[in-house]
Amino acid sequence: MFAIPPEAGEPDFIQLFDYWCRQAPPGGLPGRQHLDPLDMPRDLLPLVMLFDVESGIHGAQFRVRLAGTKVVQLLGREPRGLLLRQLGLTEAGNLTSAFRAAVTLAAPVVYSAPLTLPSRRQVWARRLGLPLASDGVTVDKVLAIYALRD
Repeated sequence: MFAIPPEAGEPDFIQLFDYWCRQAPPGGLPGRQHLDPLDMPRDLLPLVMLFDVESGIHGAQFRVRLAGTKVVQLLGREPRGLLLRQLGLTEAGNLTSAFRAAVTLAAPVVYSAPLTLPSRRQVWARRLGLPLASDGVTVDKVLAIYALRD
């Protein structure tokens, strides 16, 4: 039913995508209720973020519900409760647009770009965003995983 975007060749992306597909109910998208961290590949948990989708005056906004330990270390702070645009990332606007595509299309998206961290260190970042829908149809969360390269 779902196809992984061709540019999502990172092994961690493929592993999370396969897990996400296995959790999907017949004919629908998986929701947060279908995900169990105990069933998820353990090595992926530090790399994931979960965003709540919120309606905004200029379109969907994304609030951090949880972040893996490696993401917290990378950001230099616990981002839970912050909007994506409040994380201090120079490319937050473009990432927001990519996640909006995941919501609109109800399909996985990949976004790649240089990323300047709050520490001013610059890395190449690729992200896979997987839509989640509590009702199987309406996307209300985005599960994301990050791959970073110096």
